[in-house]
Amino acid sequence: SLCIGYLADNCLFEPENWRIQLDYGLACLKGCRVEVGLFEVAEARGKADKEGKSRLFQARLAALPGGGRVWKAIQEHEARAK
Repeated sequence: SLCIGYLADNCLFEPENWRIQLDYGLACLKGCRVEVGLFEVAEARGKADKEGKSRLFQARLAALPGGGRVWKAIQEHEARAK
């Protein structure tokens, strides 16, 4: 979709911006690109953690409808990646 393409381009221009990457990952999840979405959200989490913004990251997820399910899916995805 257009939104996913726009966010993907923004991720390329600002690769360290975890907020944009989180938005991209969430858009991918909404667009049924599950593996890409989970990967991008997990990467955004790592960047937020490095910036000391993990609480803000978690708050943004918690504010979403179904945010708890997204958080659980991220944790499962990270466990499989290890």
